[in-house]
Amino acid sequence: MKHQRAKNLTDQDVSTVVELLDGWTGKLTWPALCTSIARRLRQHYTRQALHAHEPIRQAFARRKEAGAALRREGASKTNEVGDTKFAQLLGENAELQVKLDAMRDKFVVWAYNAYAKGLSEADLSRPLPDVDRDRTDELKSLRSAKQKSKGKNG
Repeated sequence: MKHQRAKNLTDQDVSTVVELLDGWTGKLTWPALCTSIARRLRQHYTRQALHAHEPIRQAFARRKEAGAALRREGASKTNEVGDTKFAQLLGENAELQVKLDAMRDKFVVWAYNAYAKGLSEADLSRPLPDVDRDRTDELKSLRSAKQKSKGKNG
């Protein structure tokens, strides 16, 4: 059966596929994922099209690893709800680990750039200034009065 070319995956579509993978139960294969996506998005995508998106590729790998970890843990088939929840939590844990690694990488860049600009840890740890709410309200009143006078003159 020949399929018409599907529309390009939007960011929302990619998020939907990642959510689908995060809640995946049973054996995960690219053909099974493509079939599930076709039902959900009413578009047929190939493995190659899905694999081209980094978040999908990472979510697929996390889910495969979670399934392998579940098998290594020797989870019984008798408690399918518990197995599903366990697999979902393993996937979420892996996703959070990826995000944590990305934040660490970003911190290293920021730390280097701060060092290159001569900023000390004390400079970076300085608390934010207090917000003067009265001053903010006063500025809003001035802006509002200015706009009203501008509207009358214009």
